[in-house]
Amino acid sequence: MIINWFPLKKLRSYLRNPYFSLLAAIGMIFSGGHELFNAYEAFESEQTYFSVIHGAVLFGIFHAGIAISDIWESIELFEKAETSSQENN
Repeated sequence: MIINWFPLKKLRSYLRNPYFSLLAAIGMIFSGGHELFNAYEAFESEQTYFSVIHGAVLFGIFHAGIAISDIWESIELFEKAETSSQENN
């Protein structure tokens, strides 16, 4: 399916941005960490509950790693392009 609607294209470019992905992953890690902390406190009082949030923390860590690797790769490519342009001049 081809997307021709301009606002949808703009939204897609924002969602594919590695910085946005890193921000979303950090948000998942912190919110999931808060829930894990609450679950740990409930575990001490023998009211244990496990939910999807435990997997969300792992999902956030996974996506943070992907976003960091994408950002790192783009920085390396930028540095290579910068040094090659300086060598050509």
